[in-house]
Amino acid sequence: MKVTATLLLVAMTTLAACATQPEPEPMVVAEPTYDKMGNPM
Repeated sequence: MKVTATLLLVAMTTLAACATQPEPEPMVVAEPTYDKMGNPM
């Protein structure tokens, strides 16, 4: 019985630790503007 309780506690602690990590913000990078010749402006 103690083994089952210990495994359940470890599993719940692991899941709780994973659930609390915030998702990383997506990187938004402004793309440069190019002229007709393909040169960055």
